[in-house]
Amino acid sequence: MKELRVTFRVLEASTPMMKRTRLHCILHSDTAKRRPMRVDEAQAICAALGITQSEAFFGTELLGCMSGDDREEAAGLTSFLATMFGGLAPRLANAVSAIGGLDLSDVKGEHGQQIQQLVCETFERGYADLAERKGLRLRKREADGL
Repeated sequence: MKELRVTFRVLEASTPMMKRTRLHCILHSDTAKRRPMRVDEAQAICAALGITQSEAFFGTELLGCMSGDDREEAAGLTSFLATMFGGLAPRLANAVSAIGGLDLSDVKGEHGQQIQQLVCETFERGYADLAERKGLRLRKREADGL
């Protein structure tokens, strides 16, 4: 909420099923004082904030490990992650089915770390290429006097 600059009063107006005191209880700044949230409440809060539940999940995970300086820029990565993982489960299930000799029972939880490593390496290569092209474009713009 802080990153989106939304107050409890605005959130209460956007979620008529919830009172401000309930919002304070479940969204308390001190995590030890927070009360459990129901699924319908989480859905209503996400809708009021204009984010998906995936964005809320990834945003919470990211903000927990980032410093204050990086927090403002986390929204782009949060949106990227929510988009990347949205619909990924059925696509992976179809991919496993398409591989001859494999079925879903062959996929194990411990394989997740290896796949995560592959995804990170591919991400780094892809974004290193993007950064290089961006640098070339900026240098060209400077050389042209813009």
